[in-house]
Amino acid sequence: MLLRRGFEVTVVDDLSRGYRHNVEAADFHQFRVHQTDRLAELLAGHDAVIHFAAFISVGESMRLPEMYFENNFGGSLSLATAMLRAGVKHLVFSSTAAVYGIPHASPILESFPIAPVNPYGESKVMVETMLRWFDQIHGLRSVCLRYFNACGADPAGGLGEEHDPETHLIPLMLQAVESGTPFTVFGNDYATPDGTCIRDYIHVNDLAEAHILALEALLGGGLRIISTRAAAAGILSSK
Repeated sequence: MLLRRGFEVTVVDDLSRGYRHNVEAADFHQFRVHQTDRLAELLAGHDAVIHFAAFISVGESMRLPEMYFENNFGGSLSLATAMLRAGVKHLVFSSTAAVYGIPHASPILESFPIAPVNPYGESKVMVETMLRWFDQIHGLRSVCLRYFNACGADPAGGLGEEHDPETHLIPLMLQAVESGTPFTVFGNDYATPDGTCIRDYIHVNDLAEAHILALEALLGGGLRIISTRAAAAGILSSK
């Protein structure tokens, strides 16, 4: 979406959960966001960051919480430190509705209590807390988007979800239709008509639009972006 709107896009990604062919149209740098010095050097002269650097599997976080805190929080601390060194003071952060845990009502309001029930959600709370203090102390302005259940593919881009192993519901359902192999929906005691869970989904294009609007709110338009995937960081600069 950024490329179609005339932005210059640079990507930092360690490719631990992503694929090089998904960013072939962008200036690409392969390294971990934890490499603070290298990231600070790359950030020099840019104006803002968009940050998607996280592992996202709730179940995995319950098995390997140390990996989630090291990557999701540790990587974000490295990124924020690099931003300060480079004088970059604007950030859009990919957070999650998992920060709310099990909400007492629906729809979830932004004012609801923060009460994560897994290390994944907790790691995002930790980053949001850090950013609040970095804003107060260092003037690093940020927008945290607490979304969940992104789905779909960009019809113009031709790319869909690509995970190995695949854990997301919609791709698993489509694979089941294609192969004729059943897949499992967990839970049968929810307060729903058939006992299975109900989720709200947001299309990936709408989510991309939300990120651009957040960037414009921080910077007033005219940006160049370094975007990110699984365990990386994103950087923006004026055109």
